[in-house]
Amino acid sequence: MNYKKAVLLLLHILDDYGEHFLFHDLFLAELESLLKGSLKGNESSFFKALTKTLKNLNEHGKEINRIDGHEILSHIYHNNQRIFYSLHITTTSVNIRLLVSFINEKAVFLVCFNEKSGKKISSYQKYINVMIRRLDEMEE
Repeated sequence: MNYKKAVLLLLHILDDYGEHFLFHDLFLAELESLLKGSLKGNESSFFKALTKTLKNLNEHGKEINRIDGHEILSHIYHNNQRIFYSLHITTTSVNIRLLVSFINEKAVFLVCFNEKSGKKISSYQKYINVMIRRLDEMEE
């Protein structure tokens, strides 16, 4: 799938959930960058997994950690609360993480990256401050 077509499909998928989710602008830029890089050639399987994850998040909200290996990032606090989630978009060829939180029951997509190193808490370290800063920006 060419990049332009992939971006249009991504925007269509995200638009379906526009009233339920919020997306930080830099999250969208990161996702577009992944489409140019590690997702190139794997767009179809990624979009299928993404659509399933968005549907589950829409249905289960803050209970998303009970489904498909998604998790609460229990070692990260903001305003003395554990409020960050890692959504796992895993196919045979990609291992994408979507880091989200909630504002007034709406899921807020903050950071997106390809987790190449497997399941290591340390792989989230460089994203913690970014995630907190972006959540603060979205709350303003």
